[in-house]
Amino acid sequence: MNVLTSARIEIKKHTKQKYSILRKYLKACLTFEKIYGNFAYIDTHGGSGKVLFEGRETNGSPLIAAESEAHPQCYAIEIDKDRRLLLRKAVAGIPNIKIIEGDCNKEIDSLLKQIEDWKFTFCFLDPDGLVYYGEDKTKVFQLTWPTIEEISKRNNSEVLVNLQTPGIIRTMGAIEAEPERATKLAEDITALIGNNSWSSKRTRFELRDLFLDRLQAIGFTFVGAVNVKTEDNTHVYYLVYASHNEIGAKIMNSNFRIEFGFDPLIEPNLHRFIYDDIPYAKPGIPESTQTTLF
Repeated sequence: MNVLTSARIEIKKHTKQKYSILRKYLKACLTFEKIYGNFAYIDTHGGSGKVLFEGRETNGSPLIAAESEAHPQCYAIEIDKDRRLLLRKAVAGIPNIKIIEGDCNKEIDSLLKQIEDWKFTFCFLDPDGLVYYGEDKTKVFQLTWPTIEEISKRNNSEVLVNLQTPGIIRTMGAIEAEPERATKLAEDITALIGNNSWSSKRTRFELRDLFLDRLQAIGFTFVGAVNVKTEDNTHVYYLVYASHNEIGAKIMNSNFRIEFGFDPLIEPNLHRFIYDDIPYAKPGIPESTQTTLF
């Protein structure tokens, strides 16, 4: 996992992979921005702006977006005071980015209202866990399902979500091990998923599929997921994509495939494309419509 050093995040190679997927997609968006000038970017967990990789400073996601060739109007939300101070310092002098203080789940509605309806809005939802504890030890859910629902209402919106499946599974284990805390722990997962449908799941694959189901249920036509792993092949999280736009889905499908490192035998179904360690098979869906991974 990432290590926090004096509020600045020290990242691992798997985070570089995440940023690579983001960079590739933003570069592809340049084509549409040149024609329509309609690109807005939201980073719900802006972090410190600059991050450390192997001791060297490099750009985090808000700066990657703001300084990309597509040059979108960028908004970065950050709840943590120390990170936010570093973020403001990192983006000083960059005109196309605005920093917003607070909880993204409370700020997203007013922020979306600031962005014209005709603008294509790409939202990077990148929590590093289920909950955040501030200086007063108050628990705040890092990402809640109503936030994703609010974004989905825009017909030209897309999301790229960091789905922290290991954290969910650890919390599920704690629920079984510590029944006296079960109710409080369960609400952390329910806040993200939106209901208690997660309680019958046991594996990261089931949680992945549930999350994709939930995204399609709220109107996203195209969804996909890629397994992000460490160098020793350990699962860290899924990057999950959801969109109303077929062209965007084609681009992100290609990016996922490149980063995962193999070409499938047949072209994946864009309505649900998954790159993971095992073949994807969803009960009740004809085999001919399913994504084949290898």
